[in-house]
Amino acid sequence: MSQFLDYSEMLTEVETLVREDDNAAADRRTLSAFYNGRETMTKAEAENEGVKNVINHMLGFDSMNMAKIQVESIYTKGSLLWMINIDNLKPDQLHMKSVWETQIQQKLSQIIREARRFKPEWKAVAGELPLFGSATLGFLDQYDWCPRLMRVYVPRGTGILANEIPHCAMLDYMTIAELRTALSCSKRRKEMGYDSCWKDEHLFSAIKMLEGNIGASPSHFVTSATEPVDEMEENLRMEGGTSSTSRARLPIYRFYVSKDNDDGSRTYDLVIMPRVTATQKESMTRANLSIPVVLFHKADYHERAEEFLHPLFIDCQIGGRTLWHRVMGLGRLNYDSDVEVEAFFSEALTGAREKMRRVYQVSTASDWELLKSWAAGDGPSNVLPPGVSVADMGREPNFQHAMTPFQMLMQLTRRNGASMVQNPGLGSHAEELEVNALERQNRSSEALASRMGDIYECCDALGHEIFRRFLSSDILPTDKGYAEIKEFQQFLRDKKIPIAHLRAMTGGRMANVTIKASRAAGDGNSVQQRMSNAALMQRLHLFPEAAQKIILRRVTADETQDHDFAEEVVPFKPRRDTNQITVSSQENDTMDRQGILEYVPPLNDDDLDKTHIEEHMRSMQADVERGKVRPWDKVDLAAFQVKGAHTYAHIERYGMSKENGEEANAMKQALQKMAKAGDEYANNIQAKEESNQMSEKEKAELAFKERELRHKDRVQNDLVRFRAETLAQNNGKILTNANLKARELADKSVDMEHNRTLSEAELLKERFESSQSDIATAAARPGEPTPENAQPTQIQ
Repeated sequence: MSQFLDYSEMLTEVETLVREDDNAAADRRTLSAFYNGRETMTKAEAENEGVKNVINHMLGFDSMNMAKIQVESIYTKGSLLWMINIDNLKPDQLHMKSVWETQIQQKLSQIIREARRFKPEWKAVAGELPLFGSATLGFLDQYDWCPRLMRVYVPRGTGILANEIPHCAMLDYMTIAELRTALSCSKRRKEMGYDSCWKDEHLFSAIKMLEGNIGASPSHFVTSATEPVDEMEENLRMEGGTSSTSRARLPIYRFYVSKDNDDGSRTYDLVIMPRVTATQKESMTRANLSIPVVLFHKADYHERAEEFLHPLFIDCQIGGRTLWHRVMGLGRLNYDSDVEVEAFFSEALTGAREKMRRVYQVSTASDWELLKSWAAGDGPSNVLPPGVSVADMGREPNFQHAMTPFQMLMQLTRRNGASMVQNPGLGSHAEELEVNALERQNRSSEALASRMGDIYECCDALGHEIFRRFLSSDILPTDKGYAEIKEFQQFLRDKKIPIAHLRAMTGGRMANVTIKASRAAGDGNSVQQRMSNAALMQRLHLFPEAAQKIILRRVTADETQDHDFAEEVVPFKPRRDTNQITVSSQENDTMDRQGILEYVPPLNDDDLDKTHIEEHMRSMQADVERGKVRPWDKVDLAAFQVKGAHTYAHIERYGMSKENGEEANAMKQALQKMAKAGDEYANNIQAKEESNQMSEKEKAELAFKERELRHKDRVQNDLVRFRAETLAQNNGKILTNANLKARELADKSVDMEHNRTLSEAELLKERFESSQSDIATAAARPGEPTPENAQPTQIQ
């Protein structure tokens, strides 16, 4: 539970915190004035001490400015403000890790720089830290991503961490326009049935009070009771000694108080209270207006202190516990010696002027009176009165006895500021031994590294909160920073970066994102930067080729202070995603095997299109080159065509982004050129197929000829058999003729040789029957045609 029961107790506590800070505020005013050029003494103080020529030559400004530049380097040097690491990605998203991290870092830095809102706040922090040792950035609402430099008042004995603060107050202002807007919004919420954290009655009284302040004198509303010394000094300097601007704005306290809940958690309430002076209270009482006490109260406004408060410290104190009010800055550390340097230098200049003045000599009192009259202008300036002469001192001023302590004091302040810059006229290290110079440089480097390490640690927490606000899901167009936040979230959606994964929280911290401030080379010190770059260049040959380009790019950017120029003259490709290369190679293998089925693999949502395009086109190029070694077949052609279709789909998706349009067109042209080579191989396959068809025809003709030859052989065999049959028939004819001849002989010699003829006739008949039997046997053979002239012989 909160330790405060009502608003009066809160107001009393806030005013107590401000009063306790009076001494520290006066100290801050003194330091700020001195290192910004104010003299060490007022004219009255100088007259009382008999000191003349009190001038601030700002001899101590150099060391403070060097420290300021080193803190500014976190914003001004380096192309990125924060390094972002994404953890706990799904296995199918791991290949996108480095790509997403790079895209987020670049876009976040670009938006913050282009908005130009964070730079002046960080420059103010860089000025406060060296002087006072502390500076605080605060978020004034729950949505705006840009913090503001705030003067924060905390109880004595509080530590330097935000979560160690039980309650705190910030001094701020609200303009009359902001008060009227708050009153209007509060009334509309109540009309719609919603609760409002604004207090309408107190808002109305505050508005009337400001309206009455316009035209009034500053004393009516500004008193030391409500205006801290350093803030009053700053306002007067900003407004030129008047307070016309303040009459149109209301000073307020933003009071944050921690509250321990029953579940063991801690939350913070926000209470906004006006800073009303006694004179204003009297005026409002006479006007029958209620005195405003509280303007706004929201319970559990923040869950963590880091959501609204980010203190940064440079502590030069040695020993003791580090507490909020025990921190000593470089300004306080160097102030006494720098004041002594100024006083020393002023006295030396006064002596030098006195030594350089002309000395006149007179011999009588009348000559003295003439000299005074001449000095008053009664007479020509280039002629001395009679009896007056110029005394020749015969020597010039000698400051050698004063230079040694003067140099020691100057080196002291520069050493405290870890500045390596030396003025040859005020003492250099030209004659210093090398070992002593290295030791001095090491001490300065260690002091600088320790100081900047504290700042970077605070910047890590600040970057975490800024990035969390850039992922806000409930910001409205009326909130500050809406345009930048929506632009960033739309970029994440376009790049298909999982916003829900980035938003995940655990224990008040982002569960899947780690943020580190980007460190500048040499931590912002130009000498340390050159030493670091020189060491890298000496060992450049020891690094891999890819690392050499990265080093050259960094060194070029550091030396030229132009990151765009470094990217142009030393380009290098980022590391390739091996997981994506493996996936695309597997797709190439699949298309080689299954291309004959005309299977085109679909695109995956997590595919890195550019990597896939490169791998697929490289595989297609290998197919083309392989065709020069051995001819393609239908399987090669099908795989090539499938790869082309799959690659074209990747190019189409890659070109959907406007920033990739030109590159996608160039990829399409390269793919078309490769497709023409594939068309040539396809024509060769078609020609080969036609050639193969003619060979088949020739084979058919050859087979036909072979069949013809076989037919001819069969015909020849048939002719041989026919010849044999013909010979047999001729033999039959011979027998027939012999038979006829025998008959004729028989007719002639029937009577004479009846017996002999009968014997011969029987012999011929036997031969004839034998020949007839042979003819019948030959005619009965299957497949052998019977000769047309083979007729059975009839015996007549």
